[in-house]
Amino acid sequence: LGPSLLVLALALGVGSVAACSGTLRAAVFDDAGLESGAPTGQEAGALFEDAAPEEDLSPKGTWTGTVFTPAGEIPVAGALVYLSPKRPAPMPQGNFCDTCVPLEKSIPQTLTKADGTFELLANRLGKQVLVVQKGQFRRVVEVDVTAGDRRLSRGDTTLPRQNDAAKGDQVPSILVVDTAYDDIEETLDGLGIPRGTVIAQSTRLAELRDPSRLDKYQIIFLPCGECGTRGGGTFDPPASHGDGHATDPVVQANLKAWVQKGGKLYVTDFAYSFVNETWKDYVRFSPNKGCDTEDYDTPATFADPGLEAWLAAQGDRDVTFENAWVKVEGVNEVTVPDGAGGTKKIVPKVWAYGNDNGRNRPMTLSFEDACGRVLYSAYHTEGTGTLGKLLPQEKALMYVLFEVSTCLVDPVIPR
Repeated sequence: LGPSLLVLALALGVGSVAACSGTLRAAVFDDAGLESGAPTGQEAGALFEDAAPEEDLSPKGTWTGTVFTPAGEIPVAGALVYLSPKRPAPMPQGNFCDTCVPLEKSIPQTLTKADGTFELLANRLGKQVLVVQKGQFRRVVEVDVTAGDRRLSRGDTTLPRQNDAAKGDQVPSILVVDTAYDDIEETLDGLGIPRGTVIAQSTRLAELRDPSRLDKYQIIFLPCGECGTRGGGTFDPPASHGDGHATDPVVQANLKAWVQKGGKLYVTDFAYSFVNETWKDYVRFSPNKGCDTEDYDTPATFADPGLEAWLAAQGDRDVTFENAWVKVEGVNEVTVPDGAGGTKKIVPKVWAYGNDNGRNRPMTLSFEDACGRVLYSAYHTEGTGTLGKLLPQEKALMYVLFEVSTCLVDPVIPR
């Protein structure tokens, strides 16, 4: 990564690849760091300055492989791969604040490239564990390191589909609201990502009004379905639902508190009101209330180089976002507490734009709130692709979801 992991780590100011509060997670690397090979020879040896003086950490061989999604077909960019004599501590099962901390410098560590490939320089012989992690997906494999190069099998480097405490494999706890419009659970199946708990839209309000239920989950999907607010349009929610759940002050307070504790909230299309009403002034939506809109498709322009490179590595260069309805006018700079009695300014990150009669509109965006993140997509994730083949926008879901699920380098921890 970069000229060497050492140079890249010094640029980050952390001294090595970062992990999170005992859960071992990659921190944010610059884009150039994903394009070149792992360090070799003397450069790599410089990483291990904290080892015991008598320990031989000279290169023992180069380990290579490709990290894949749980379905075992799509490569994962920016995944953390490392060899360690110790098993990582288990991640919490429920919602938690995922703070990045550095791995020990003596641990061989790298991040996968845009095509999911990696090179890792082994520096110890004998029994160890190979750890592959992206976001809150972690695969742990017991290995016996011998001198010489080794090509790892697909099974060793594919992220897990389920928790396995005996092995150390972990997946995030997920809640999906099953709606009539954006069947996001079908996309999750195609990616091999576990659905977790799936509830009917008719029970959405009861779930969102109970903080003890929300605290069981690390990721919540609120996909396009019944509109979250009433605005006098065709898709307004039934009158019996009041203003559509998104204006319920209990729901707003619970969602905000859950995200601030570390939750990752994924929202698409007509569910925009849960973002617009709870995180006012972050994003400018059209309409601002209700869902009186018409569908549209739009060619995609990627603002994030990593996402663009990752899709291009799979042959997805000319991408069209399908089944968009709500439009985003833009994002705003907002002032938030910095956790130390002051304030700081943040601007939501735009991952991709669409073209609306010559005007660029944000189509995928995200922002942090304390220890958690909110992700919004103006288009349906599921789309209308060929049966058994994922659309580029479905792949983009996985990429952005994994990225926003990684640890936070310097979060504002709620008190």
